[in-house]
Amino acid sequence: MEFIPKDQGDNPVFAGEIRAIAPEYELERGLTVVLEAINKKISEGVKPVVVGIAGGSASGKSLIASRIRDMLEPGKCTIISMDDYCRGSDFITEEREQGNAVVWDQPEAIDLSSLSSDLDKLKQGELIQKPIYSMRLAKTVGREDLSPSEVIIVEGLFALQAQIVSRSDIKIFIKSDSENRLNRRIKRDVERTGDKPEEIAEYCKTVVEPMYVKNVLPSISSADFVLNN
Repeated sequence: MEFIPKDQGDNPVFAGEIRAIAPEYELERGLTVVLEAINKKISEGVKPVVVGIAGGSASGKSLIASRIRDMLEPGKCTIISMDDYCRGSDFITEEREQGNAVVWDQPEAIDLSSLSSDLDKLKQGELIQKPIYSMRLAKTVGREDLSPSEVIIVEGLFALQAQIVSRSDIKIFIKSDSENRLNRRIKRDVERTGDKPEEIAEYCKTVVEPMYVKNVLPSISSADFVLNN
């Protein structure tokens, strides 16, 4: 079905039909509910418990992933940022030279196949060589060993895409309005990438927000929990 954005909140509308989504919680209550769900999975013998956290750019995915990790016993949880699987500026340039209008905020910019493969290895108890991505250089700058743990959190724009959802036991969508996300993005990227505030604001208006509506927001329908940040 075609995705049609709607002004009333962040509920997706498909061809005039509102698709039912998971229950929505304010952040603190939602964190408690998620922790209960993780512990329930562990008690049922699920190992590792894979948690996918999606949401718009600067919606708070990384922070919430860290909050969940800190609520668990030390050493029990590993966080994987999808940013580390970004294909980088060379890929974007090559695609554009071939006439493909690829931008950073769409699934094609992430190596979902490699991430999926690494998740499969972790679920089998194997060590992986996770890429390390530099936002300032816009490329992979190295690899690091990552061992499996009892809980694995995958956070990123596309953490509720089909390839990741099929490997996840708990799916979370972080909901945050566009103004909050823009303000956080400006503050973050001035420090992280060195871009100017006006450049960041323009990019968010012309690329980030349209890509959010097209590629990220529809995945809310795959969530088990929606957390309002």
